[in-house]
Amino acid sequence: MFSQRVYLYGFALLLLLAIALLGFFLQASAHHSGQKLIIQHQKTAEIYNQIDIERGDRIEVAWIHSVEKTPWSEIFEVTHEGQLQLIETRFQSFGAGVPHLALSEDMHTEDGYTVITGFSHILPHYRWIHSQQAEFSISINGERIMAPHDLPHHHPIEMCIEKR
Repeated sequence: MFSQRVYLYGFALLLLLAIALLGFFLQASAHHSGQKLIIQHQKTAEIYNQIDIERGDRIEVAWIHSVEKTPWSEIFEVTHEGQLQLIETRFQSFGAGVPHLALSEDMHTEDGYTVITGFSHILPHYRWIHSQQAEFSISINGERIMAPHDLPHHHPIEMCIEKR
């Protein structure tokens, strides 16, 4: 009788532990969106970097403007659908390359930069012709993942999100 009771208690304890572990893994997998940020050549699809990314992560693309010679950055947020939503752009001089829609968005100055927010632009990918001279970089949540010489000079590059 005593050994049967010990066996039942042990079985119940193992069952509770299994249920707790299952709950932990289900919660962890629900939080992980299963998406990768891919940085690749537009024509050959050669991948230069791929990194796990989550909904709500912020991706900053920064460079020095070729005409104005001043810093420029655009910040995107990863949407629930796995796309890039432009949420902010900042630059020091208002000239060549400033979107004509900028005047209809929320615009203010901050620390010597013109900052525009309130965008509703959602992009399936972000494309550019890379210049190593433009001091181009990409950061995710403040951590730099690409530097100017990580990509080939004067090649068409794209950044997109792929679901796994």
